[in-house]
Amino acid sequence: MQTQGGMELRQTYKPSVTQEMLRSLNILRMPAPELSQYVSEVIRENPVLDIGALNETENPPVTEAMDAPQSEDGESVWEEIEYRDTWESRSGDASAAINQMYAGITFAEMLAEQINTGVGDQGFHSLCMYIVGCLNKRGYLDSSVEEIAHETGVSEFDVNQALYYIQSLQPTGVGARNLCECLLLQLAESREFNEYTVRLITAGLPLLAERNTAAIQKLLRCDTETAARCMRIVSNLNPIPAQGFDTGEQSAAIIPDVIIQSEDGEISVAMNERYLPKIRINNIYSSLPSLDKETRKYLSQKTKEARMLISAVEEREKTLTLIVRVILDKQRDFFKNAGALEPMTQAEIGELVGLHASTVSRAIRGKYIQLPFGTIEMKQFFSSAVPHTAGGKVSSAAVMQHLRHLIQKEDPKHPLSDESICDVLSTMGINVARRTVAKYRAGIGIQSAAKRRSRQG
Repeated sequence: MQTQGGMELRQTYKPSVTQEMLRSLNILRMPAPELSQYVSEVIRENPVLDIGALNETENPPVTEAMDAPQSEDGESVWEEIEYRDTWESRSGDASAAINQMYAGITFAEMLAEQINTGVGDQGFHSLCMYIVGCLNKRGYLDSSVEEIAHETGVSEFDVNQALYYIQSLQPTGVGARNLCECLLLQLAESREFNEYTVRLITAGLPLLAERNTAAIQKLLRCDTETAARCMRIVSNLNPIPAQGFDTGEQSAAIIPDVIIQSEDGEISVAMNERYLPKIRINNIYSSLPSLDKETRKYLSQKTKEARMLISAVEEREKTLTLIVRVILDKQRDFFKNAGALEPMTQAEIGELVGLHASTVSRAIRGKYIQLPFGTIEMKQFFSSAVPHTAGGKVSSAAVMQHLRHLIQKEDPKHPLSDESICDVLSTMGINVARRTVAKYRAGIGIQSAAKRRSRQG
């Protein structure tokens, strides 16, 4: 567009987020193995960075996660488990073709390759890459637009634009916030995007999981043939965009970021320095007398990058230590006596340490704490509160423990329905809705009563 004076007006993308800020946030997000790999790659590319020897041992402590109390993990977990039997892994479909096209690289690298090819603006590129770093192992975005905007300092509009771009990448469904959005993104690219299929996804997924054709026919107000066709169409969609790709995560062996030790009744908190060596700046180049101007400029830039990396790693250590100390204080009975977990939310911890809840979420994601009696994922210490009729509250993790115990004791030939479990919990003074029981049950990997009964033959 031009003005009368001949001046040209152009809309440009000018985010307030800096490369240093994004790097710091990404390093905070990285679990120990990922951070170690990232640091090693940076050291190979930056000549002024040097690395110290591993403390005490050459090999990092690798352990197995203990069967810890499970916390409430949100709707996404319930969706994935509740509908796991609805979709089968298929060969020869679009995702299989994409897997072959990007064979040998991780899911995140595959998305980065598409972003590198399609995005020229550096600020928009950085924001897209940051959102890719926020995706979980299924390819879903756990964080809200508001949280990402708060963390990065850009507007929600800019975050939405970046998210829309990521959702346009392959495989279709990447960047979805939930199962419903994931399926709708795929459906929108097909010829079957109509009122019936949309209605089935937005309101009928539980019925689809049960293969309840009659109920779906009633929901869609259609004939049996149309209901069956819609069920077939939705069942052929992919609920897990990252399925079949290397997500870069370890499956069994885990490495704790934080180590908690108890000696003479005193509990101490320490970072796992045996795994991540100390990094430092090598000043040998700066002492060389005869360096040309371009070389000095190059080394100056690399020194600046090195200092930013060291600062970000140190900030990560401080933030994690601070969060763990507050968790330790809130869950002291669990750490000292392996007692029940107290209700505790990420927002509550954020207030105590002066961080936004989304930053706490980013800091604890995929990270583990090594205890004297086992290793536990940090997110398992967080759970919402459920009111108790006797007064006070119990954690959702405690409710899950009760639920698991009840199902372990049930008659396998006559398993407890979710409604029956509600009634039993009510007699214990814990009043929860049937849907909440279903979500908690799915969250600890237990199938519905109908499926448990069918397993008995």
